[in-house]
Amino acid sequence: AEVRARTDGLTGLLNHGAFKDWLVESVAAGEAFGVVMVDLDEFKAINDTLGHQAGDQALREVARAILGAARDSDAVFRYGGDEFAVLLPRSDASGVAGVAERVRVAVEAVGAPGTTWAAEGVRLSASIGTAAFPMDGADAEAILLAADRACFVAKRHGRGRIATALEGVALAAEVKFVAHWELY
Repeated sequence: AEVRARTDGLTGLLNHGAFKDWLVESVAAGEAFGVVMVDLDEFKAINDTLGHQAGDQALREVARAILGAARDSDAVFRYGGDEFAVLLPRSDASGVAGVAERVRVAVEAVGAPGTTWAAEGVRLSASIGTAAFPMDGADAEAILLAADRACFVAKRHGRGRIATALEGVALAAEVKFVAHWELY
């Protein structure tokens, strides 16, 4: 029952609740770690054109691809919907970047030419945000926000992109600056 409570029923990955727990525990341990947030690009189109069963199958295949791209020491989670997360123990920004690139390539390979998805006209890709503890955030909330902002930046710049927490901070400052001037 405990395993079921921490596992996503569709993909078999650890679930959102387990991610939050691991994130808090990782911060409490005080060792460097990384977070890779993965948001599938234009996933709704799969459900809309091929149906929800096809969408579920795509999520299962993407989950396997991300597991294959992660290191043995990493933990992979279905964060929710078409979003996934990877926690990378004892990793710095360069280690996180390497795994993020492997995940990006692995997701694209699921829909590569010659696959059933490509035959259906589906191109799979993901927008990915990265963050490293403690450089990009001092607590669980801050590190999650950093990775999430980075993912937003990647999504904003097009399909199949990776952005860092530093790029997310730059965008947040730009948005605040623009919003401030729009008031006048």
